Amino acid sequence: MLGAAFSVSLANLVYIVFGRVHVPVLQSYILEPLALLPTIFLTRTNHTRTRTSSSTLLLFWPAYIVALLIWGRTLLTSYSENVSDVIILLALRSAVAVFGLSSFALELFAPKFEPDLDGEMDEAHVENPLLSANIFSRWSFSYMTPMLKKGNKEYITDKDLPSLLKQDQATELSQRLTAALTKK
Repeated sequence: MLGAAFSVSLANLVYIVFGRVHVPVLQSYILEPLALLPTIFLTRTNHTRTRTSSSTLLLFWPAYIVALLIWGRTLLTSYSENVSDVIILLALRSAVAVFGLSSFALELFAPKFEPDLDGEMDEAHVENPLLSANIFSRWSFSYMTPMLKKGNKEYITDKDLPSLLKQDQATELSQRLTAALTKK
């Protein structure tokens, strides 16, 4: 997705610099929504194959929307007397903003992929919430909310605690410590 946007921008830059031809401004604004439209479908594909949301998309779209708002304000202030000239540009950029917001919402709120374990784990097993937490959930520790709600209503026992991640298990930590000590 980011590669597509970058390649469109790079292609437009090469065309402008080396083309020595008057480039219609509208061309780059038409290519942008077309290049970013597949992100909605790629986001859905990501959710059917991975356990977490894409951190890149979750950080890209809010920053991109802020940049679009700044661009729109600048455009409207510079063409304040001829708003009719920029209506098409605003419509195309608004389409990009709608694609971006829908991709962001899909990435943030869509159901996560749950692998079929075929009864390999017992019912007492509680999966670690970090396996499917997105970047905002990790930053705010909101993945712990269900555990905190349960702890508010009743005592939490060791059966309620999630299993450790592989990198947090004692054998993994001891191997990493041994490797670090032997490096010295």
